[in-house]
Amino acid sequence: MKRLTTLLVLTLLVGASSCTKVIHEVATRNKRAPLARNILLFSSETPADIRIAYYATEDGVTNRLIEKEVQTPYVLELEDAVAIYDSMDVYVGNNLWKCYNDDNFRRYKQTREHEGPEYLRVENLSDQVVKLAAIDAEELKTEWVPEYEETVIERHPLPLYRGVPLLYLFMPDRAPGRELGYVAMTEYEHSERGIHTAKAIKSIPLFPDRLGDFTAADLPFSMERIMELYEREMAHLLVSYKHYSIVEQLGVSGIEFQNAFAERLRFKRVEAVTRIAPHSTLTNEGNVPILAIDFRNDAKWEEKDYRKW
Repeated sequence: MKRLTTLLVLTLLVGASSCTKVIHEVATRNKRAPLARNILLFSSETPADIRIAYYATEDGVTNRLIEKEVQTPYVLELEDAVAIYDSMDVYVGNNLWKCYNDDNFRRYKQTREHEGPEYLRVENLSDQVVKLAAIDAEELKTEWVPEYEETVIERHPLPLYRGVPLLYLFMPDRAPGRELGYVAMTEYEHSERGIHTAKAIKSIPLFPDRLGDFTAADLPFSMERIMELYEREMAHLLVSYKHYSIVEQLGVSGIEFQNAFAERLRFKRVEAVTRIAPHSTLTNEGNVPILAIDFRNDAKWEEKDYRKW
């Protein structure tokens, strides 16, 4: 309740300081929403047998248990699963006019309990270590920017490697198949007087046979290459085209850009690569990023804004 009170005070100060405040809360419990999920990769030095159990939905209302025994290397494209959660809408207004936003605050209850969308159980039946990693399967979205009078990339699968979402490098057929614009930093100077920047629209090819600087000869990336990027080249995995333009195009180095992906994984308490010991069982306790890790806003399920990473 302390967190809610603090948020409401900030909302009132920023958005409604000129009017008498009337606070109205609407709470709804045990709501349901189907969630899209990440793609899971399982690898090992030589083929290894594993048994996987997770839940998925067919009707958008209930989940059913799916169990399968497979052999690495294996790609698991998780189907949607239903989440049960609580939400709260907060309205702020007065007797004369409304100064409220029904998205000011939403509180979600999400668990990894049995039958939930984050439930995952993996039994390593082999004598060797099995590695587990996830790739964000977010759908790329664009938006019209009046300032530039152009359509640019607004959301994309994370992370970016040399300007290309990792999903497309691993599965080029998922690429949008066209050249798209993005807002790039053309100047970036950090001094004692502050930060000076300039922006412009640049474009990047996102075709199945040409992704940024990568050609058909470089594609697709193997599962081993994806694991290597996560384990050894985390500093080259970026979270936005802003960071991409600053680091890759302007040559500006900085921990706030090059370590952003790793830091945000750490903040969410998830692992880029999880190791499953021989003849052991992994039960997800939140460390496996099955749902996308949202770096901006987690509370958008009802609008089907499934930002998971």
